[in-house]
Amino acid sequence: MSLLGDGLSVRRGGRMTLIDATLRLAPGETLAIVGPNGAGKSTLLRALAGELPAHAGRLMLNGRVLAGLPPRVRDRPVTEISGGEARRAHIARVFAQVWDPIPGRDRFVLLDEPTANLDLRHQHGALAAAQSFARSGAGVLLVLH
Repeated sequence: MSLLGDGLSVRRGGRMTLIDATLRLAPGETLAIVGPNGAGKSTLLRALAGELPAHAGRLMLNGRVLAGLPPRVRDRPVTEISGGEARRAHIARVFAQVWDPIPGRDRFVLLDEPTANLDLRHQHGALAAAQSFARSGAGVLLVLH
């Protein structure tokens, strides 16, 4: 059981922004993608989430092609709040949607810079929540600077 991006390449605006990236995330794991700006961290995360189409490679969830799975719908907008409050609300919403295990289904969360715009106390809280979620048997992938 895993989230797998195998040989992923992404083309944006006529240029390759990600070339032949492979990543496997298993339930119970916490992985961090760390690197400089422009290295393709967020592009990889967006490709794994199915937000960007892969030019090449395959994307699978528990052995099934991700493109064939129906999306989950978030039908309520976030109210107007500060940047840090919005970030914390978004992280909480993501965890709330997938916190409870569903028998026979693995849970994965992909977080792009979840500590951006947060003070140190809330950065620690966000990362502690991610680790707690992983300890519950879910896979967590983080993009960090």
